[in-house]
Amino acid sequence: MKKVVDNENGFSLIELILAMTLLAGLVGVLSQGFNLSIKVWEAADRTIDGHYSITEGINLINRELKSARKVYTYEVKDGTRRMAFTGDSNSVAYVTSSPRFTTKDMESEAGLYLKKITYDSGERAVYFEESGFNSNIPIDEHEGVMFKIGEGKISNFIIEYYAEDVTTGRTPDGEMVFEWTSSLNLEEETPGTDRPNVFPDSVRISWQVEGTEPFVWPDQFIPIFQGNEMEVVGR
Repeated sequence: MKKVVDNENGFSLIELILAMTLLAGLVGVLSQGFNLSIKVWEAADRTIDGHYSITEGINLINRELKSARKVYTYEVKDGTRRMAFTGDSNSVAYVTSSPRFTTKDMESEAGLYLKKITYDSGERAVYFEESGFNSNIPIDEHEGVMFKIGEGKISNFIIEYYAEDVTTGRTPDGEMVFEWTSSLNLEEETPGTDRPNVFPDSVRISWQVEGTEPFVWPDQFIPIFQGNEMEVVGR
């Protein structure tokens, strides 16, 4: 008698190959979807981190500029008195009595510190620098602690100053006239005269950050500390 083999509960070789092929394709699709999800998550995480670091930079600059003091310095060569504050559309330098970075080798005159904020369009970053203030050293020759804000991300950074317009003069009531300007041309002042020194009442900074969708921060309006004037005489 011939033995009959029952194949109703088994799988043929073709069925097994087909099932394995379908399973491999499904695993491949799921793997691609998973990898895509990881990339999207990482990109979003980088964007959030980038925005967070720039937000921290904005807060830092806001706090620091508010502490700027009216500090006068005498030029050793010609004896004229100048304001230790300079600024244009991409950089500002000012003096404060509130250091952020304290180092043993950072000597300061009268407990004052020079701070600089500079935008580098090539690196698309903002530099923040602090050094001990020395009235005998030109502002642009001070060197100190420096770090970057938003490297490679900041596509636009503009500084404007709300300062007295010395060319207009005062109103009939004797009040000063203030205007927004992108550059401060600080007037020299000879001791004993009434020539005004330009010192901003406030600063406005515009930020724009690069990305898949460029983000423009609201303009930052920063009031400058209006305390007693300080006078530093060069050695």
